[in-house]
Amino acid sequence: MPKIKQLRKFFQKLFKAKIRLIATVGLVLFFFTIPSRLIYSFPPLEPKHPPSREIDLQIPEPDLYPINVTDEAAPYFSARSAIAVDVDSKAVIYMKNPDEKLLPASTTKMVTALVALDNYQLDQVASISSPLREGQIMELYEGEQITVNNLLHGLLVYSGNDAAYALAELDPNGVDGYVAKMNQKVIDLGLKETHFTNPTGLDNGNHYSSVHDLALIGAELMSKPELAQIVQIQNEVVTDTSGEITHELTTINELLGQVEGLKGIKTGWTDAAGECLVSYTERDGHKVITAVLGSYDRFGETRSLIEWVFGNHEWKKVTLPKEINP
Repeated sequence: MPKIKQLRKFFQKLFKAKIRLIATVGLVLFFFTIPSRLIYSFPPLEPKHPPSREIDLQIPEPDLYPINVTDEAAPYFSARSAIAVDVDSKAVIYMKNPDEKLLPASTTKMVTALVALDNYQLDQVASISSPLREGQIMELYEGEQITVNNLLHGLLVYSGNDAAYALAELDPNGVDGYVAKMNQKVIDLGLKETHFTNPTGLDNGNHYSSVHDLALIGAELMSKPELAQIVQIQNEVVTDTSGEITHELTTINELLGQVEGLKGIKTGWTDAAGECLVSYTERDGHKVITAVLGSYDRFGETRSLIEWVFGNHEWKKVTLPKEINP
């Protein structure tokens, strides 16, 4: 009997342990299944679409673009930087180091002229106190009274450094104030590779520009009839207000009158900068700005670039597709 009682107690303990094990496993499985049921029990979301609407999209007619129809490559240029830009479309036809910051020499005077046109009246009179005697000068006299218009002629036709400083000294804040206006002008034009320290283009480590910027500056100058007329002049005489002091001006630009359709714009040269030239040429209604900096032959290379552009390109309209799929 004792053995039977012992066996009964053993099986009772084993049964209770089995019940506890089953209950524990059940609880574990229950808690593990709760999160998944909570997460996946939501109904599926319906995709939402924005309301449809008609869009009146008008694509402007494209400009005529210069297309190289011969596939002839541009000639070699010694210039450190060179560029040719179609004025109307702003398309770059040719470029060599277009954004390299280089000494611009007297091509600086394009901005000197633009700032003068913005701030002075053409008949405003400047009194020359101490004329500059450095580099190329139109030989202004101390005490001379001369109009802004005639100073602009001396600046752009003969590249007179003394004319540049006379215009700058006329500013209420002097030369420094005038140069600040020049730097603001290029900022207003959206240019990034240009900074000036003087109105003449005399060499300075912090005085620089790029052919791309100079091409756009040239286009801006040629959009001003008063200045566009001046840069086409080959020879002239200007005087002071009394008519007693005369200044004979002869253009530095050897291509004027020699290259078909060429109408300026500005030369430049120093030992450090090398030969520089920004030119504007118009043929058959097509307008092209070229610029070279650091050249060994600014006139020859500019002529070659102009002839290559007009000799190998045709201006064509780029056709856009009628339907544009997003």
